[in-house]
Order: sequence, then C-alpha cells, then structure tokens
Amino acid sequence: MDELTPLLQRFSVEVVEASRRVSRDAIGYCMNSVIQPIVAALGRADARFKCYVPLPTDQYFEAMKVSASDEFELIVVLDSLVSMKSFRDLSEGNPNLSGYGEVMFAHSFSNDMWAVDLCVPVRHGPHSFLSATKIRQYFSKLVSMIAADIFHNGTVQVSYKEPYTQVKIERQGEQYVFQLVPALYFHEAWPSCTASFGLPEKMTTWFTPEVITFCRQLGYFALPLACPFTQEESVWRLSFVRAEKYLLRHEGGLDTPQGVRKQVERILKMLRTSDTDAFRPLSSYHLRTVVLHTCQQSPDDSLWTPDKLGERLVEALRHLIVCLEKGSMPHIFVPSCNLLAQYTQQELLATSQSLREIHDELCNNPTQSIRLQC
Repeated sequence: MDELTPLLQRFSVEVVEASRRVSRDAIGYCMNSVIQPIVAALGRADARFKCYVPLPTDQYFEAMKVSASDEFELIVVLDSLVSMKSFRDLSEGNPNLSGYGEVMFAHSFSNDMWAVDLCVPVRHGPHSFLSATKIRQYFSKLVSMIAADIFHNGTVQVSYKEPYTQVKIERQGEQYVFQLVPALYFHEAWPSCTASFGLPEKMTTWFTPEVITFCRQLGYFALPLACPFTQEESVWRLSFVRAEKYLLRHEGGLDTPQGVRKQVERILKMLRTSDTDAFRPLSSYHLRTVVLHTCQQSPDDSLWTPDKLGERLVEALRHLIVCLEKGSMPHIFVPSCNLLAQYTQQELLATSQSLREIHDELCNNPTQSIRLQC
C-alpha cells in the first residue's frame, strides 16, 4: 500500500475534489434557478403538495445524492399531504419486502381526507392507505405543469421515467439531470425491521450508543418508489439518508478519520463514474452501503488515518466483491433487506470479475493504473 496511498491522495485532490467543485457550481445554479422555484410553486398548484424547500448545507443540499458530476437525486418532502400518518412495516409478512411498507392514516382525522383520491382502492378497516404509484405520478404531472409555466426557452424539460420525475436543465452547452423524489418524513421511532440496529453486539467505537441514539432521532423517509418484488401500489420504500449522511459526515479536513472515510466513498464513486460498465448494475447507494459496512468492520479511528487510505479503499473493494459473489449486501440499518436481491447471479458474478481486475490493478501495479491518472 506504500505506493497506492499517495496516488489515491493525489487522485482525491486533483480529480475527486475538482469534480466536486464543478458539481457544487452546477448544483448551486440548478437549485437556485430551477429546482427551488419549482418546489416552491408546488403548494400553490395543489396545497396538498406543499413542500419543505431543501436548504443548502456545507456540502450540497439536504437530502441530495450526487450520482455523477451531472446527475443528482433530490428528496422533496411533502409536509402537508397528511398530518396523522403512520408507517406499516411489511417485512414480517414477506422477507422480500424488508425495507418497504405502507403509509396509512385514520379515517377519523377529517383534515387528512383531502388525500382520499391519492389512496389505494377502498379497503375494509379504519385506515386509508396512500398509493405510492398515484403520488409519484401526480407529483410528476405537477412538476411538469409548473416547469412549463415558469420556463419558456426550452432550457428546462421534465419527463416521467418510472419511478422518477426527471428534470433536465441546459446551461452553457452542458446538461444536468435532477431526479426528484417526493417523500413523507417520519419523526417517530424507526420501524421494526431496524430492530437489530443498536443491539449491544452491534456497538463499536464507531457505532457507539450515542451515535445510534442520534441516528434514530433523525427519523426516516418513506419514498413512493416501486418495489421489484410486488405490484402493489401501496408499497413505499424506506430511506434513512439523514442517518447515513451523519455516519459519513465530513468533519474537519481530509486528514481526519471522518475525512478519510468520506474519501473512500468519493473515490469509489469516481471510479464508478469513470467506468460505469465495470460497476454495472451497481448504484452509488451500493457503494455507500459498502463503505458503511467497512466502517463497521474497521471501527477504530486509528485505522482511518491518511496513511491508511489505500488499505481502507482496498478493504471496501474486497467487501464489495465478496457481496457480489455471495449475492448478498445487507442494508446497514435493515439487515434483512438484501440490496442485491433483484439482480441475477450471472450479472453479479460478471461485475465481481470486473471489480476484481480493478482491485488487482490497484494492489499490484497502482503507478501504472489508468484509473488513477490525474
């Protein structure tokens, strides 16, 4: 690792951080000029879809995921759709539905009955269930209508690509894509599928009781995204993006343990961006999950010093390869949810072979690796 670490440090500064500066500029323009005006207008178009306007952070914006330097995903929180809602965890009845559930509200709360047309067909019982399908489709329709009303020069185009609302923004010859995801936020206790997170045997010098408590206090989102294992329109996907970002928060500079943890995630994402075929079908979320597992397996800050950057990146790559070969990548908070379950063994083994070649290249001959050229 003596050769790899300085190469990665240089790559991190000259390639990864340079790309992030470009992304920050693009994000700032797109958010201020396009996305925030659209989000602010949603409540005027339909009061039920009044949204919490995302605020800037020291990195990007709240609940934003950077998939590539020109591709972004933003969670848009619907804070007026229903007030007295609850989340029904579906994992106990069907293991394939771990990480998914239903959003329901009681009929007795008349203020919430204005959402009845966005519910699934009538079920017997005292509750209505919000339709994830109807909400994401209607949300996309509203965004498209608002964008057409605000922007007339062809620089902003909205399309619905199941299950996302996709906003394409042209700026000085460049195109940026924002995938908008409506969401409902839950402040209360996490659902039962996360029960094992926080057990004594899970605690480390990284997963301390204080960290676990704080993660749970951050709440979670329900996203109206399709589940590959059911056609039920009532099924919503869980998201713990706030807790995940907290665990990989960037405190201090690149030479701090938290900075090194974040560097590993960013380098992996940059390697994926520069060679999407090798990483297909993995998403940036798979890479974040692998880094979180690596942090859990190697919890001590002494293992995340700048001189250990190469070791930790290789450890994360090895863990990713093992996950692919086993066909199993547990969600960091919902262990029963396998993030690779929807892919075939053939797909995963092909990807593992590609990543093993990258791993061997970085370990055996990093100075000649074209992937680390600056």
